Amino acid sequence: MNEKVFYTVNDKEHCDENAALAEMLAANGVLFVGGEQGPFFHGPNEEAKPAEIWINCNDMFAWGCADAEPLPHDKIGEFYKAWKAGRSTHWACKSRNLQPPSTWGFQGIAPRGP
Repeated sequence: MNEKVFYTVNDKEHCDENAALAEMLAANGVLFVGGEQGPFFHGPNEEAKPAEIWINCNDMFAWGCADAEPLPHDKIGEFYKAWKAGRSTHWACKSRNLQPPSTWGFQGIAPRGP
């Protein structure tokens, strides 16, 4: 695991959430920052609210559907490990109590053309 993200103090593993977020945001397409209603922080008649971190789940839960899953601060390290292991889809499904896509039995959409 990335030693810049995880480190051990007194035999206890700790996560540098800032380093984990920086790496995942730089990967472009993994995470995005937005408000509780999505990518906007506030409307014209609302107070500004703290930004939230969202996992990009486009086409994960429904084909052709834009979707996102919130990433709570206390789950950043857990999600980072899943992402590095290539299991971010499974992590997002687990957070919704869904079966991972590999168990859906869906082979993809056949191309259509003239």
